[in-house]
Amino acid sequence: MHTRLVALVGVVLLVAGVSGVAALAAPADLPADDIVAGGMVILRPRVAAGGLTPLERSGILYERLNQIITDQSVRAADVRAVQSGGDWTVMAGRYLFVTASAQDAAANRTTPKDLAQTWAANLAKAIAAARPIPPPRGGPYNQ
Repeated sequence: MHTRLVALVGVVLLVAGVSGVAALAAPADLPADDIVAGGMVILRPRVAAGGLTPLERSGILYERLNQIITDQSVRAADVRAVQSGGDWTVMAGRYLFVTASAQDAAANRTTPKDLAQTWAANLAKAIAAARPIPPPRGGPYNQ
């Protein structure tokens, strides 16, 4: 199932014309529900939420991650943990990435706030790692 999910994400990105498919693909030795970008595990949905299994949540999170990483206006500095209506969420610019529920926090032996802050820090690092580095000014590629 993990291979199919990674392949599906790759096909979606390829069809959309997005470069950097390898940056979002999860390595084969990781559990199917790990959310990976830039070679980093951002989070691992351990519990069901909103009627979705952890694996189904992963599919939605990869769709959101794709939106975030391909929107060049979103920078790593735009990622933050936010409390909204009693819930702790991870936002990247204008995008909701994930909600850290009480069940997520319990499964990770922490609080929703701390979990959201950890996921936000991981997402910020992954955004920076997943994006290509532009060539230096004056180099042979931008004259």
